[in-house]
Amino acid sequence: MDSPGRAVSAVGNCLFLLILSFTGCARFHSLPISPEETAQSFESRSLTNADLQAFLAANHVDIHAKTQWDLNMLTLVAFYYQPDLAVARADFAIAQAARVTAGQRPNPSVSLAPEYDTTSPPPWIFGVNWDVPIETAGKRGHRLEQARLLSDAALTRFHCAA
Repeated sequence: MDSPGRAVSAVGNCLFLLILSFTGCARFHSLPISPEETAQSFESRSLTNADLQAFLAANHVDIHAKTQWDLNMLTLVAFYYQPDLAVARADFAIAQAARVTAGQRPNPSVSLAPEYDTTSPPPWIFGVNWDVPIETAGKRGHRLEQARLLSDAALTRFHCAA
């Protein structure tokens, strides 16, 4: 017969396993698309936008000296409002971040996992698993080279989009 202490221990172990199983669950946070915000952003595009004025000034275009918009100025405005450039900039930033993280060494980890032991009366025990990664055969160097090449490709895509 089982003693009350063993039953409480089994319930405690089950509760611990249940809590432990939910610690790694990812949660989805939906970010709905708002047509109103998108329309507002599109309608707020203007030739008098302060950020656009700064962009034109950085490209050596003095809008105050000219009374009419010429092809050069309108081309720069088209580049400024081009959404593909924002995507290319974001891709390049992601590639640069991947380049930094590729040089990092992997962290060791410790995990608790239930194990089945046939030599002792309660067959389920908690096992501690140690994972200490050891990189061999120049894997880190290959990761760095791949990240560098992907970063260069993203920079090329950015220049092609611009």
